[in-house]
Amino acid sequence: MTRSIAVLAALTVVVVLLLLLPELLALPLSFGYTPLLLPLLFFGGGVVPVLIAARGSNLEPEDSMNMVMGAVAVKMIFALLVALLWFLILKKSSTTDLLLFFVVYLAFSVTTVALVIRVIRPLK
Repeated sequence: MTRSIAVLAALTVVVVLLLLLPELLALPLSFGYTPLLLPLLFFGGGVVPVLIAARGSNLEPEDSMNMVMGAVAVKMIFALLVALLWFLILKKSSTTDLLLFFVVYLAFSVTTVALVIRVIRPLK
């Protein structure tokens, strides 16, 4: 479980560094500092399902699958709340902001689901 959280933390650091790279190189592609909130929110939304799945890995197989399904549902609800925050409250609706959101969302979704499956795999 600790390794799974470390993988999510490493992904967060990589995404933050990639978002800061244009700013550090003084390129005209600068995103500003608001998008740095996005990977941090997805990191928080990725840790919770991994913890839920890890807690369920010690249970009976039926209960364990319920915990995994619950973890994925929590991840989906959290992603919807982040999308609401990003698009409606922060008013990020340009093409660059849309692309940034979906690339970060895809990276964290694939990583989180892979980690949840890895946590639950020893049951077989």
